[in-house]
Amino acid sequence: LPKPKISLTKAHKIANLNRRRVKYTSPRQGDAKVNWRTEMKRIAVGSQSLIKRRAVNDALKDIGIIMAVNSIDVPSGVNPQPVGMEEILQGAKNRALHALEGDSEAHFGIGIENGLLRVDGMTFDLAVIAIMHRDSNHWYFATSPGIVL
Repeated sequence: LPKPKISLTKAHKIANLNRRRVKYTSPRQGDAKVNWRTEMKRIAVGSQSLIKRRAVNDALKDIGIIMAVNSIDVPSGVNPQPVGMEEILQGAKNRALHALEGDSEAHFGIGIENGLLRVDGMTFDLAVIAIMHRDSNHWYFATSPGIVL
């Protein structure tokens, strides 16, 4: 079935609702306070991959957050096919950092790096997602479940 189209008016109302959110203060001491009232937040994704951009957009949509997403072509700084958790994680962190450097208006930088992880004679293909908040310099990490090759 085709997706219903959202009217431009409704999209503006949703964006305005997102801007009017109350202040959110992270429970971690020392983290920056984010005032959702002042402006639309922006994310820089360290990749031109349409799949990675869609993944970020879908994740934001699933949790009900509307943010502008900017894809930036950045180097991962690791091998084209990273092997091992350290190399995969480093590639994701590099992409997130370079994304923030490439977009001075972004509040968050996201790096997504896929690689191979060998455990007990099996090889998994998994992704590591690294998110950095510009103001607090705080990192958030996640992994995909991984697929046995």
